Amino acid sequence: MTKIRDGKKEIFKADQLPEYITDSAKRAILWRDETTEKNKADFDYEDKLLKYNRLLAIARKLMFPEKKPRYRFACKLLLTAVDIFPDKFEARWGMATCLCMLDMDKEAIVQYGFLLDDFRKTDHARQIHFDIGIVLAQIDYMDASEYHIMEAAKLNIEHGLFFEKMGYISKKRGRPSESLRFYKLFLAFAGAYNRLAAQ
Repeated sequence: MTKIRDGKKEIFKADQLPEYITDSAKRAILWRDETTEKNKADFDYEDKLLKYNRLLAIARKLMFPEKKPRYRFACKLLLTAVDIFPDKFEARWGMATCLCMLDMDKEAIVQYGFLLDDFRKTDHARQIHFDIGIVLAQIDYMDASEYHIMEAAKLNIEHGLFFEKMGYISKKRGRPSESLRFYKLFLAFAGAYNRLAAQ
């Protein structure tokens, strides 16, 4: 609110109101202050979201290009995105995946573990379990790998790669007949999927 006093302009915030201002004017100033703060917060959030999405888009292009991927640079961009929104899934998952692609498997498992802690009860849990299972299989932790792949399957058995990964794990663990059964299921699933895609 602006008040002219002795030829000088005074601007009051809601918590600095003099006694001579009426209750309705106080309410109007309070509303103005709250609205201004909310608008500023909304603008800040939109600005952060725009930066976050821009970083994600660039990182995706670096991770899945037509030519050679640039995982290190993508990882740096994703780390910046995580700093903007630490609670969002996409950048954190992308960073863990980049670490995996850079053969930093133990670091990737730690990041996937943090993701699982934070997103266990969301739709992302299947993807996280599956990714942890793949990384663990790469470094020959077959028991733990099998556990996570099975957890992913419990959340969505229709994930065709589940059968392929279980075939690989069974083969590595010296169970050829079980491995063959999983690979046959994978081929059947892939064939059914291709037939549906062709329709």
